[in-house]
Amino acid sequence: DTNQLLDQLYNVPLLDAVIRDTSSSSSNSIPSGKPRNALQKRKMMKATIIPTDVNTQESSSKKPLNIVLFYADDWRFDTLGAAGNPVVKTPVLDQLAKDGMLFRENCVTTSICWISRATLYTGMYLARHKFEMLGAGRTVNGVKMLWEPPKNETIYALLKHHAGYHVGHAGKLGLWLDIDNHKNMDFFVNEDGWHYSERKGKMWHITEKNTHDAMTFLRGRPRHKPFFLNVGYFATHAVDGNPAQYLPQSSSMKMYGNGTVIPIPVTGTEEAWNKMPYFFGQNNEGRTRWRWRFDEPTKHQSMMKNYY
Repeated sequence: DTNQLLDQLYNVPLLDAVIRDTSSSSSNSIPSGKPRNALQKRKMMKATIIPTDVNTQESSSKKPLNIVLFYADDWRFDTLGAAGNPVVKTPVLDQLAKDGMLFRENCVTTSICWISRATLYTGMYLARHKFEMLGAGRTVNGVKMLWEPPKNETIYALLKHHAGYHVGHAGKLGLWLDIDNHKNMDFFVNEDGWHYSERKGKMWHITEKNTHDAMTFLRGRPRHKPFFLNVGYFATHAVDGNPAQYLPQSSSMKMYGNGTVIPIPVTGTEEAWNKMPYFFGQNNEGRTRWRWRFDEPTKHQSMMKNYY
């Protein structure tokens, strides 16, 4: 699905750019020029794109950059071949990381889904945006404060109303409340919480649906305006309440066969659990989900293969 979306983006104009590799001590920059084919276009999109006058006489300030953000849910930091995982197969993303920019030390102040999403949308840490609970925000004197940051200062609103962008969101927004979505976005489809669902007689996998909605935005966008699109892929988030947890697309099921063995991490043993601090009890949410997925070897293999 990512391949399909990247192929579609081959027809989207990008700025001439300089791609800088921070993994090297060299200060040399490699001018990419205009992409000759879809693969080169893909290489450019994962990179840090810096406006430059290379290969053009026109000022780059007159050519706003089109932006597509792939924001995948519940990916571990190492669920990527380029991050050193020896099992997972992510060749396209690995190539983008190789030819673009891979940030290896990105951290969050609070590793909870909706808090990180609120940070992405606002540019604020939790201490500023105060969105502590999904769909509720913080509670003050028994009152749920909901969404407190100005709704006209989100990344969507600023790009649409102040930068002149055509703005879209496809996939998981992840807040469970409205931030003036239809006022601040020209295209908005929110899909969250499922892996398979029938819509108008067609059975969809949510990854397929997320990509379909993203393609709809790209095909229907006005050609005279720059655009911003956030594609919030829901999978690989588990389906809470479903014993199977992870339900991959059928086209992916052959990727990790019986010959693939997923290593059990050193922290996934009973010995490691017994060394945890006293306040990590059996009712800890992490421990509960571990029992759902990983508490015996066969289950661990099956769950991890479906997760990958």
